[in-house]
Formats: sequence, structure tokens, C-alpha cells
Amino acid sequence: MNFSNYFKREGPIYMGSQTEIKECSIGIFGVDYDGTTSFKPGTRFGPDAIRNVSQSLETYCPELEKDLSNISYIDFGSLIIDLKNTKSVINNVELATTFLIKNNLKPLMLGGEHSITIGAIEALIKKYPDLVLIQLDAHADLRDSYMNNKNSHACVMKRCLEKLPNKT
Repeated sequence: MNFSNYFKREGPIYMGSQTEIKECSIGIFGVDYDGTTSFKPGTRFGPDAIRNVSQSLETYCPELEKDLSNISYIDFGSLIIDLKNTKSVINNVELATTFLIKNNLKPLMLGGEHSITIGAIEALIKKYPDLVLIQLDAHADLRDSYMNNKNSHACVMKRCLEKLPNKT
């Protein structure tokens, strides 16, 4: 499957990113989505903002004695999505994550609001059935539905818990 047709390649890329999958261990992609935000839109600008500031990051970590420049990773760009259909966005995230996994890449997704998380989780639990999900958020996001949308950002952890094999 050639997934390059599913990503927008214009705009910034993450610092030091390779342009070919060969020899890469990490695949980065952005999801420019904020379709279910309830306070203030703008998370769709997150992936490019992260890429822009990446240019001034220090690559060496003295605590780990590792340098980011020694890791080969590819930035595919941001996923082409239908901004008006949350379920479609989630499905595309699952397809993109599955594509990366099948190409032996560890997926690194830049968001966007966190409704997109369920797509990545759906792909990851197929590869890692004992996946453990850690949530760091001010809100539980355990609603069954919010504003008539079961895939809202306010419901994402409820959807993830429904998918995870260990529901505790």
C-alpha cells in the first residue's frame, strides 16, 4: 500500500527528518484536527507548530547520553482528512498508524485534539494486545457522547477503554 497519497507533504518537517522509510525506526505524522473542540479551536495548528519549534531543540540529552541526530525517523507530513467527519478522521488515523506499524516504524502522532487517539489505539492493540494506555489530562474524557458525537474529544477515553483488552 502506498500511503504517500494520504499525507500533505508541504509545510515544515520535524528537525532532522529523513525523506525515505529505509533505515528509519520512527514514523511521524500530524493530524491537523480540532473538529470536536468545545472551548477554543486551534489545536489543528499543533503539528506544524511542533515542527516549527523542533528546529531549535537541543538534540543531545546528557541524562540519557543519547543524541536525537543518531535516530533515523521520517516525517510523513500531516494526514489528509475530512474536517467535517470525526469518524472518518479516526479511521484515517488507524490506517496511517497501521501503515507505519507494517513498515516496522514506531508511530509518533502529532495532534490535533485528542479525539484522534482512538484511531491510533485501534491500530496499536492489533500489534500489541497487552497495550497499556496512560492518560495525562485534566479531564477524564469518559462521556458516552458529547454534543451528539460519540467520537468527541470528551469521549475519547471511554472509546479507548472499550477497545483495550484489559479494561481496568
